[in-house]
Amino acid sequence: MAKRRIRYGLHRNGLIGAVISLTLSGSNYPTAINQSREIDLFAAHTISESTHPHWLDQWVGEATSEQVVTAFSKLFFASPERAQRIPCLPPLGDWSGNRVSSGFGLREHPTLHTLRHHDGIDIAGPHQYVRSAASGLVATVGYSSTLGRYVKIDHGNSYQTVYGHLALTSVRAGQWVVIGETLGITGSTGRATGVHLHYCVLKHHRAVNPADYLTLAIRFVAHYQQQQRTQTR
Repeated sequence: MAKRRIRYGLHRNGLIGAVISLTLSGSNYPTAINQSREIDLFAAHTISESTHPHWLDQWVGEATSEQVVTAFSKLFFASPERAQRIPCLPPLGDWSGNRVSSGFGLREHPTLHTLRHHDGIDIAGPHQYVRSAASGLVATVGYSSTLGRYVKIDHGNSYQTVYGHLALTSVRAGQWVVIGETLGITGSTGRATGVHLHYCVLKHHRAVNPADYLTLAIRFVAHYQQQQRTQTR
C-alpha cells in the first residue's frame, strides 16, 4: 500500500512528468556544472517527525543547504508536494547548444573587469524557454540595470530562485507556478555580453551554489525508476 501511495504521489505531483517532458536525462544536462563534491542523496539522514502539516518546511528552513541536498530523497518520500518546492530542476529544459559561461563564486566581472563574487551561475546559449526550478509564488517580475528583466520566485520554505537577463517574461507577481512551468525566454537585457540566463538560488536571502541543486530531481527520479524496474523483475 505504501509503495502504491508513493507511486501515485510521484505522478500526481508531476516530478516524473516534469523531468521527462523537459528531456532532462542522460546527456541532456551537463555534468560539468556540478563542481562541488559528490553528495550521496540517499544517505541516511535524521528528519524530525511531526504531525503538523508544515513540519517539512520548518525542517528545511532550519537545515543547512548541504543537509537539504543530502536529505532530498527522504524529504520527497515524506511529502512530494513540499519537496517540489525545493529547487531541484535545471532552469533550462534543453541543454543542447548551451554552456556554463560563469560559475558560482569569485570571478572577474565580464563587463566591469573587477574581481567580484558571482551569486549564481550564467548559462549561455540561444534564446530558449526558462523553467521554474521548483514550485512557488512569483514574488517579483521586474527590471534592474544589472539583471535586466528578471523573475524572482519565493518557494515558501527559506528558498528563493532568481532568473535574470530575460528577453521577455510570461508570469506575473502573485502567480503560483509549478515545477517546470515556463517563466520567460532567455535574453541579454541588463548588464550582459550576450544571450544567457543568470540563475541564482537563495536560502534565507543568501546565495548558495546552484550547482548543488541542479540535478536533485533527475537523480531522484532515476533512482526511483531503477527501484521500480528491480521490483518488477
